[in-house]
Amino acid sequence: MGYINTPTGMVHLVRDTVDALQGTVGLPSNINRFVTSEDPSLTNDRIASYLRSTSTVIDIFNSPAPSAGQVLTAQSSTNAIWVTPPEYALLTNSSPQQLIVLATGAVGTSSEAARADHRHGFLIDSPVSVGATASPGVSTAFVRADHVHPGLSRDANDFGLFTEKTITSLDDYLIIEDSQDNYNKKRIRLNNIQAAGSGMIEKAQYSFNETPAQLGTAWAMYHTFTTNVVDLGSFRFGWSYEFDSTSRNTSGDFQIIIDGIIVQKISMTPRRASDTVQASGFKYRSYLTSGTHTITILAKKSGPGTVIINRVDFEVWKTNI
Repeated sequence: MGYINTPTGMVHLVRDTVDALQGTVGLPSNINRFVTSEDPSLTNDRIASYLRSTSTVIDIFNSPAPSAGQVLTAQSSTNAIWVTPPEYALLTNSSPQQLIVLATGAVGTSSEAARADHRHGFLIDSPVSVGATASPGVSTAFVRADHVHPGLSRDANDFGLFTEKTITSLDDYLIIEDSQDNYNKKRIRLNNIQAAGSGMIEKAQYSFNETPAQLGTAWAMYHTFTTNVVDLGSFRFGWSYEFDSTSRNTSGDFQIIIDGIIVQKISMTPRRASDTVQASGFKYRSYLTSGTHTITILAKKSGPGTVIINRVDFEVWKTNI
């Protein structure tokens, strides 16, 4: 027996209580019935098949054995298994790459994740001129929805976008829609334009001089013109001119020369001194060889008065007659 001192006084303890408080050694037995230093419950493993929550018992016994890196994950309120957790990339602090036009995509090599509010920049460039044929292009830039292509458009009155040429040349080109080829657009050289009619005009040129000149008594050239149409075949040469004379006794004398040959020689006087005299004519010539052609007007006066030539006009037509 024994005693224990408490705040209320000495308390009597029975033998078993004293032995339990003192502890024992050796294996538990009828004599040594309390926890001892050799109690197997202190050293033997205990295998748990379940886990307890505040309201359910969770089965872990039927889960396959885990592998490195796996974690125990609930499948329901009463079941849990070992699973490999998903991989989560670190959020990037870098700007996303600029978007460019590529034929194929790319997986990339970064291990960082983009943020939900990230934005991609665009490479913007101006569109090119309208081309003759379709092409996918090679640029990696984008264009805006309201972009404008320089060049001919399909809008009404769009010819006003182009610089005006006031004097045409036979080497100029026009845009046409070919009725014999499903109205496909084509260009045509001005020198190749044909006009329907008797003796169809295939090519035409025009030249003039409107600077007044006083005539002397010797032949002098007032104007000459050389064509750039070098085709062989038939040509129509046309001319017209006008002059004034101060006296009915003074004539204006003129020669029209084509490729060195005089095709017209004429002398004219006005009915009245105040009259302006006009003359015109044309000549067809055929050529078996190609080459340029020249038309010239020579002029002089005969008499004491003053004669002034005012202007001359030349026309040269390539015909199919």
